[in-house]
Amino acid sequence: MRKLKVGLVGMGGLRRGTGYGYLFNSYPRTQVTAACDINPEALENAKEELGLRSSQCFQDYDEFVKTDLDIVFVGTPIPLHADQSIKALESGKHV
Repeated sequence: MRKLKVGLVGMGGLRRGTGYGYLFNSYPRTQVTAACDINPEALENAKEELGLRSSQCFQDYDEFVKTDLDIVFVGTPIPLHADQSIKALESGKHV
C-alpha cells in the first residue's frame, strides 16, 4: 500500500508543524512531502528537521497547494484556517 503524501502549512510557533511532521513520518501510511510557511527561518528549520529538499518547501501557499499531495495539515493561525482549508479542498486534498 502506498504512503499518503502530507503537506504541512504553518511551521512556526512552538514547533507545531514539525511536531506533527514527526507524527506523520512515524506512521507507516503517511510521509511528509512538502512544507509551507511565510517565515523563511521556520521553513528552513522544518526542511532540516523533516529531511525535505528545497523544492519541497514553499513560502507561497497557492504554489504549495498545487503540488502532488493527498493531505494538507493546517497549522497556521486560526483566522487563516478557513481560506487555506477551502483552497486545499478545492485542489482535491484532504484537510
